[in-house]
Amino acid sequence: MLRYFTYAERDFRRSPDHSDYRLNWEFWIAFRSKVHPVFHDEAHRQVEPANFWVMPPNLRYHWHVVGGKTERAVLHFAFVPEPLQQLVRWRGHFSLTLSADELREARAIADAVAAASRRRDMLSPLVFQRAMLDLSLLALRHEPSKTWSTMETQAADRVEQIVTWYKEHLHEAPKLARAAAESHISVSHLRRLFQVYFRKSPKLVFDNLRLGAASTLLATSTATLDDIASRTGFRSVTDFCRVFKKRFGHPPNEWRRTTNRARAK
Repeated sequence: MLRYFTYAERDFRRSPDHSDYRLNWEFWIAFRSKVHPVFHDEAHRQVEPANFWVMPPNLRYHWHVVGGKTERAVLHFAFVPEPLQQLVRWRGHFSLTLSADELREARAIADAVAAASRRRDMLSPLVFQRAMLDLSLLALRHEPSKTWSTMETQAADRVEQIVTWYKEHLHEAPKLARAAAESHISVSHLRRLFQVYFRKSPKLVFDNLRLGAASTLLATSTATLDDIASRTGFRSVTDFCRVFKKRFGHPPNEWRRTTNRARAK
């Protein structure tokens, strides 16, 4: 499902990107110049500029444009195909410098989405879905085929099972020891799996899941802060507000108002 789309020129010197926390998978294509993300939690982290990016949800970053001005297409999707998900999770993000021919291909995809967005008929969702698949194929085109070993596959499956289980028990805010016990592995082994698969600690992944679920509820429902705190495993509204503000820089209600105004534009 397409959640957000923009396709236009923008001068980032006059109108800098102040984006922060994204809830969806993001494709970013720069038709002129190159860009790179600046990670809010790792400001020291250096990444090479490119003209095609795929970013996973639940990251804090904004975009820096080399030269300041570019024409870009930005598309947010609720999900992307599993091969691309796996690649991005292993690397933390995905970037590629497209050739002139590939940029023309990307532009054709953006043109089709723009036309479908204006038309908004029964075929538009199919165009959006095709765009997501075409962009995913464009991203994976130059990746060498990789046959995962049985051990790698089992490790990936185990991590996905743990994450799925945690989401189902989010309201309980289960401890690390319980998550490990439910998966019949030790806490130390669980930590190793998460470090290899996500390049993050289990605690950080679980915290991101809780905050991601909370921000989704804030943006898409009228649930009270008490209800959201309870459903996402926080001990109290005070605890929820403290953790949320520390991560996003704004209290939940202020973040909700800002997000709703942005969505209404």
